[in-house]
This record gives sequence, C-alpha cells and structure tokens, in this order.
Amino acid sequence: MRNARDLSLAVLAVALCVAAASPASSQFIQKRYGNAGIADGVACTENSQDGWRKTVQERTEWLQKAPDDIIALFERSTAYGCLGDQQAAIIDLNRAAVLAPKNPQIYYDLGATYADMHDYPDALTNYTHAIALEPDLAKAYNNRGTTYETMGNYDAALADFGAAISLEPTYADAIVNRAQTYAFRGRSDLALADLNKAISLEPQDVNAYVNLGALQYRLGHWTDAIAAASMAIKVDPNEPIAYLNRCEARTISNIDLAAALEDCTKDLSLRPGHTNTLEIRSILQFRLANYDGAIADADACLAQDSRRSAAMLMRGFAKLRKGDAADGDADIAAAAAIQPDVEAEYARYGITR
Repeated sequence: MRNARDLSLAVLAVALCVAAASPASSQFIQKRYGNAGIADGVACTENSQDGWRKTVQERTEWLQKAPDDIIALFERSTAYGCLGDQQAAIIDLNRAAVLAPKNPQIYYDLGATYADMHDYPDALTNYTHAIALEPDLAKAYNNRGTTYETMGNYDAALADFGAAISLEPTYADAIVNRAQTYAFRGRSDLALADLNKAISLEPQDVNAYVNLGALQYRLGHWTDAIAAASMAIKVDPNEPIAYLNRCEARTISNIDLAAALEDCTKDLSLRPGHTNTLEIRSILQFRLANYDGAIADADACLAQDSRRSAAMLMRGFAKLRKGDAADGDADIAAAAAIQPDVEAEYARYGITR
C-alpha cells in the first residue's frame, strides 16, 4: 500500500528516518494511507506505470464528456498519485470538493496527498476537515496523528491515535503508530505493549515486527532486535528496513558479522546508495578489518551527506589502520566537530581507532 511505510524514524522514515549517525539509530516504520482508492486498499503496485498512465488517459477522455463525474476524478487522482504527480492529484481532488463539499473522503485524500508532498500544515487542515464532516473516521485520526508526529507534536499525535483506537479497538496500524510515538516520548513500556498487541491482532504485520526490532535495539536488547527483524523478513523478504535494522543490530553487538554484511548488502540491492545503510556498512567493514571497504562505503555515504559523523569516524579509523595518520586524524577531528562524543559512543561497543 503506497505510503504505508518508509515514512521512516519507519524505521518508528516519517516518514520518519532517523539518521544512522550513532548506534541508537535503528529505524521505525510509520503507517498511514495514501490518497483516493489507495486509501481503500488499492496499491500502486497493483498496476504498472503504463497502466496508471492509461488510467489517466481514459479518465481524462471520460471527464471531457462528463466533467462532474466524481468517481472519475477520484480514480484519476489515484493514478496521478501513483505516478508521483501530486499536484495534478490535488487539482482533481479540489474539483471533487467543489462538486461534493460534504464528502469527507475528498478531504481525507487531500490530506494524504499534501502529506506526500511534505506540506504538513495543509495535510492537517484537510484531515481536520474530514473529521469535522465524519467524526467517526478512524483512518483520518490515524493519518492526522502521523502528521502531528512528523511535526514533533507528540501529545496531539497520541490523542489522535487514541481516538482512532477508541473508534476501532483492533486498528493495528494506529496501535503501531502509537507505539512509535510512545517510543519517541521515552515510554518504552507502553510502546512494547502496543507493538505486542498489534502483532497479536495482525501476526503478518511486517511493520509491527520492524518497529518492535527497532525498539528492542534502542533498549540494547540485541538478540530480541535481531529476532524481530528476522520475523519481519520472514513476513516480507523484500522489506529493506528490516535488513538494515538487523545489519545494524548485528554490527553494533558484534554478533555474526558475516550475516550482517549479507543484510546490509541485501538492503543496498533493494535501495541502491541508501545513505543510512552505507554508513552502517562502513562501521561493519571496519569491524571486519576490511579497511578499503570501510573507506569506500564512508566515501559513498559522505558524498550524499557530509555531516554523517559515524561514516566520517569510520573513515578516519580505517585510514589510521592503513597507516595514513594525517588523513585519519583529520577525519576523526571532523567527526568530533559534527558530534563531539561520537568516538566515545562507539568505543562503548568496542569500536576504536
């Protein structure tokens, strides 16, 4: 389902992606829903890009004959959304809103589309309008909650997730999202309870397992983190964040580094050039004494984001191990300028110059 994931921490990329600049970076997945038909179970992957383009063409031809056909506007907005043209989707949805101003689904879809564009104030406005028109619309509370969370308003997010769960007590996605917010607020006990509840409701929910693993990682429960990520991969062998989280847990805990390398490499095959993964793999390569590999991964990471302190540090460490003291010390100093305690942080895990 489009936009149900990789709004990452995530992993709790919202989309929430927390930079892997320190060992406390394992990612969470946030769960919300996209626009129009996608919100009701139509996944972008259920059609090809050519198929969505054909939908646009067909609905456009029909709308020339019947410009007030709301269903056709919805369907074309869905196709535009799956093609990545959110502006066109918004035009269609705004037209639908003129035709049916009391239809909450229109404003819900507008909210999701604005959220896709990272226009969170407009997303909030439209979700709130949808709720005003239909106070029992649980998915609107869920999506508005993810928007509040993305904006750092955790109290409002918790209130919205709570409202969604009150309306639908078995709403696993809202429970997973509330767990993420609890984790951000430092309430690991409540987060664990919610994640376990979500898994009991939806045993095949890959996002719940990913988030459980991310939380266990943050608590320093390495084997539990690895087990949860492994369950996520069992449910969905192509979930990249699960591979990243398992790679990171294995790397930091120094457990089965060969398997960790397979995990990070698998993630990069699914997400070529992913910055977080390159940074984690640079740490892993250093632990494996593959100093050239560590430098190459750090270089690739830093080319995308020059303020990645862990990548900078690992490159410095690797250069020192290769006998390049001047450049190694320069990288270590640059890492400390970004994050003063970065060397001490990794030293706690046995990763030293």
